This record gives sequence, structure tokens and C-alpha cells, in this order.
Amino acid sequence: MSTRSNIIIKAKGCKAILYHHYDGYIEGVGQDLVNKLDKYFNSDNYCYWSDVVNMLVKDKKDDGYEITRGIHGDIDYLYTIDTDEKTIKFQRVNYNVKGNEWKQTFGRKHDVVTELLKRQKVKERC
Repeated sequence: MSTRSNIIIKAKGCKAILYHHYDGYIEGVGQDLVNKLDKYFNSDNYCYWSDVVNMLVKDKKDDGYEITRGIHGDIDYLYTIDTDEKTIKFQRVNYNVKGNEWKQTFGRKHDVVTELLKRQKVKERC
């Protein structure tokens, strides 16, 4: 079973939504986003949201990012990249049954880099 995710890329009222069909967990897509955005976020230059979108979807068959119209109904993670703030946040997505319908609920936002560092420290202790 694939771990699906959506990625919202936003800045100053503009936004794009991407979908990634597999490896949506923190050590997968989360780490990939951190690696790819490092040069944008660790620079004094302004980071344009459109540059981030273009960089992520440039080679769809290798990286699996594709532009989509909205939040998919079967994702496990939702990532939000704010190019103004130069942050990458994630939320776990849960599903509850209400009557005959599934309802998506989104957990609180966490910083991806902080979470990756925490998980690395736990691995080092083991």
C-alpha cells in the first residue's frame, strides 16, 4: 500500500497543490523536500513559489510529484511549503466514519526539519 501525500506550495496569496503517490511519510517525501529546498531556503535570495513548483515537477517520472487541483481524499500526510517564511510543515491525516461518509481530519502542523532531527536522534540511541 502506498503512503500518499499532498504538498501545498504557497506565498503571498498564491498557491499550488502537488500530489505524490508513494513514500509520503516524513523520511520519504519530507526528507526529499528538505533536500531539494535547502539551496532555496538557506540563501538570502527571495524564494519564488513558482520556482519551487517547477523544480519539483520537472521530471515527474523520477520524483513522482504532479500538479493537482485539490487535496486528495486518500492521503496520509499533508505538507505545506511557505516560500515567504521558508518553512516546510506537515500534518498527519486521519479518517473517521460519519454515517456513510469518510471524513478527513488534519492533525496539528509540525516542522519537518525538527521532526527529522528528532527521529535521527532516536535512531542514534538504539
